Amino acid sequence: MQRTPRLRLGCMPGVRGAGSLILGVDLMRTLTVIIALCCFALSGRSQTNEPPAIVKTLLDQGTKTASSDFAAACINLTRDVQDKRLSVYAVVSTAKTGVTNEAGFTIRVTYHRELEENNAGSGGSFIQHYNGCVLDFALAQYAEGKKALGLRLVRLLAEAAPETSWSSMRIQPTNINKILASLEADDGSLSDMLKEATRDWHQRERDYKP
Repeated sequence: MQRTPRLRLGCMPGVRGAGSLILGVDLMRTLTVIIALCCFALSGRSQTNEPPAIVKTLLDQGTKTASSDFAAACINLTRDVQDKRLSVYAVVSTAKTGVTNEAGFTIRVTYHRELEENNAGSGGSFIQHYNGCVLDFALAQYAEGKKALGLRLVRLLAEAAPETSWSSMRIQPTNINKILASLEADDGSLSDMLKEATRDWHQRERDYKP
């Protein structure tokens, strides 16, 4: 059974050849109009306190968009892992971009100012889902003995999207820099997280394999 995706804070569920989501001028104008209509609709709520139909429609569209972006991120990442070609999407300009190699994988870090500008306050975007899935993959690699690859990916994510965090129904949000420090120390404090991330990654492999 496919699990409901976790909403990670910052850059996420976590940022890969998967492509990028870039909001063009036309789309920004469209979003501005939608927000204005939503505010107008809210000002005209009925006496029953039921939200207008347009608000329900916009909320439904937002939910479907986030779910679609999650599925696209999973599909792209499972394909990228198969091709041994991963991406990390940076949302800070200080991140070192370019291509690196580790354990037979080519890893490209990509930055664009619009990714940074639109990351703050965003929830459920493609890059957040992709980076979040990359984090799960990295933790699974670390847990399964491929520590060099896992650590390299976590380090790249921590530099590219420092507000990324990992959480689940059982585990409180943990910032990626704290995750990195624990992995580097190999102190065993992330054993539960590693188990859940490994399970999640292999479930996605089955659900979204190319």
